[in-house]
Amino acid sequence: MRRSSVTRLSARRSLLVTFCLAPLALLAAGCFSATPTQQDLLVHAARSLSGTKSVRLDGAVQVAVTRRSRTERWSAELHGGIAKPAISLAGAIDLDQAGGERTTYPFALRLAAKTLYAQVEGSWYSASLGDLRRQSAAAASAVADGKPRSLLAKLRTLLAAQDIAEHAFRGTVTRGPELDGQKTWEWQGTVDAEGALAMAAKYGGDKARLTPKKRKQALAVLEQLGRICRITVVAGSDDKPRRLEITVDADRQQAGELARAAVKAAPGDVGAVHARLRVDLSHWNEPVQATAPSGARPLEQLLSGIFAR
Repeated sequence: MRRSSVTRLSARRSLLVTFCLAPLALLAAGCFSATPTQQDLLVHAARSLSGTKSVRLDGAVQVAVTRRSRTERWSAELHGGIAKPAISLAGAIDLDQAGGERTTYPFALRLAAKTLYAQVEGSWYSASLGDLRRQSAAAASAVADGKPRSLLAKLRTLLAAQDIAEHAFRGTVTRGPELDGQKTWEWQGTVDAEGALAMAAKYGGDKARLTPKKRKQALAVLEQLGRICRITVVAGSDDKPRRLEITVDADRQQAGELARAAVKAAPGDVGAVHARLRVDLSHWNEPVQATAPSGARPLEQLLSGIFAR
């Protein structure tokens, strides 16, 4: 009898524990089942990216433009890590030359010991991070009319980001592929022409105010971009973005309509445009190692040489 009583008591305890844990199990299972809204996915992904300590980046872009009977192609790749104290990136640009020959231009970018290094055509150039920050701060201050950003201003920026994410784009959220060991949600969409113009007018200030003629032109461009451009954002269950992809596919008619809307080129100049940008983000908050190259020359020498051409 005693053994039977103990058995019944253990069974009751097991049943009680099961009933207590069942809601938690359902809650844990449901954490990933609730599909996020477009606004939540885009805003959380952007906030995670801006607030991270480090991330690995693997990016690639391919572009093909047909002009009359000739198609021009170029592509680029970029790989490495980005962190607040260090950057180590390397990549290459491939260009199609006349006669079908392809030329590759490797490049690299490093941030080490508070100095930015850039490698172009086999030579290293450097600039003090302090100088670059002062220049960028001066430019940002000029844009903001010299007014420092207050906490209220930062809050307004966050609210603006939420508003823009909801109204300037249109798309759908579905389950995405498993990336970087994470289950993901995938948003696919494009620009909402009317919404984008409304957000620009709401948050862009005086510079975003358009005359009726310019607004009509901007609306035509954005509507055409909405037809030929597709944007994909893949975010993990931890809200961190794992992939960004932008594709543009325009045939001869669509390219002509875009040219007419933009009033930048004659409709017949461009026959077709196909482009794809893809960036994978992984290894979040892992250390990034960057070493300073020797024999680097001042970055001003590179810039003066470019602008002198």
